[in-house]
Amino acid sequence: QEKEGAFANIIFQNGLASVIGYVLPYILTCTKITNFCVKYSNGGLHNVLSFEIIVMSSGILAILGYWRAYALFQREHSHYLMQEDALQNEETTLLDKTSTKYVYLVK
Repeated sequence: QEKEGAFANIIFQNGLASVIGYVLPYILTCTKITNFCVKYSNGGLHNVLSFEIIVMSSGILAILGYWRAYALFQREHSHYLMQEDALQNEETTLLDKTSTKYVYLVK
């Protein structure tokens, strides 16, 4: 299919995930230690619940995205096969018509 577009999409998503992963620890901080607020080795307190929710939701979205891509691929593949059959039937019909004309010309 479109290999260059797929490669560009992977590069874009990887870069975006890296930026988000770099910025979020500075944004998602908390003020006191709780079950979901953990002290990191650098001394900062970070809200790990937000990270967990982000990871789980992106995993679920990835599965849904894969399912949708698979459904689109199946639909496109069946459409391609139907077009191929239609073209093959058209060629067979044209061959039949030309062969009958040839038979008429020979008679």
